[in-house]
Amino acid sequence: MVKDLVEGNRTLSLHNLSSITGISTHTLRQIIKKDLKLSRRTPKFMPKELTPVQKWTRWALAHDNIKLVSSQPNPDAFLRRIVTGDETWLSTFESDTKFNSLQWLSPQDKRPKKPLRIDGLKKVMMTLFFDCKGVILIEFLGPRETIDSPRYCETLRKLKEALRRKRPELWQDRSFILHHDNASPHTSDFTMERINKWNIQVLEHPPNSPDMAPCDFSLFPKLKERLRGIRFHNLQKLKDEARDTLMSFPTSVFDDAIHEMVLRWQKCEAVNGEYFEGDGVQIDPLFEKTSGETSDEESESSSAESDSDPD
Repeated sequence: MVKDLVEGNRTLSLHNLSSITGISTHTLRQIIKKDLKLSRRTPKFMPKELTPVQKWTRWALAHDNIKLVSSQPNPDAFLRRIVTGDETWLSTFESDTKFNSLQWLSPQDKRPKKPLRIDGLKKVMMTLFFDCKGVILIEFLGPRETIDSPRYCETLRKLKEALRRKRPELWQDRSFILHHDNASPHTSDFTMERINKWNIQVLEHPPNSPDMAPCDFSLFPKLKERLRGIRFHNLQKLKDEARDTLMSFPTSVFDDAIHEMVLRWQKCEAVNGEYFEGDGVQIDPLFEKTSGETSDEESESSSAESDSDPD
């Protein structure tokens, strides 16, 4: 009877089951955990509900990108030419998660209180571009600026200049490959006209796919986790700390993020375009990653130079 009830409604609590069956919660806990081998787990939250067409589009582009990398004489060298970037909002205070807020308390201690919302917070939009060696460009929007096509093209112009200074080997023969998501300013006719005029190669990104964008699945979460719980009194302090934090990441963080993108294409292909985060999809890597060529001295030089990027 308990099995039928649980399979009919998996959200039933022990107290609900007890009131229906008349069985004590202690006994029900034993039945569910030991006999039925069930445990309560929260649902996996997804960016959105994908339509069949959107799933197919994700699968098709992931499949095409896998074929593109596989066809290269040296897939690892191909990935080291990728320069990826995106934008994100940073706040002068990132609240702790519920898990991070857990505290050890005695029975006599009062339960701490924490506001859900804090008034007076400010935020700024940051743009980040990086490759396997590290940060190439960090830029912050001004107070009244928004990301539209002309503004994004100005960012790409700054990226070209940063590449010329920091990655001359990619700049001289225009061998770098631009990767960004499908936001309107990135893919508009205005932007694509400039990209074509500048002879920039672009690696296509599947739409509705933050789970396959290195900034979204790696760098931005790592940055915000380091900023979490710190209250910044002004935006300049926030910008300085964000820049310093990104520059403090070892080269392996950036290298791993670029290479993990291929693994995520493979996972997307394996689940037919569905979101795969938290599903435990096991995939053999497409190829063995070779060690990067960046020395510690090069990394330090890149870090020092990146501090001078304009806001």
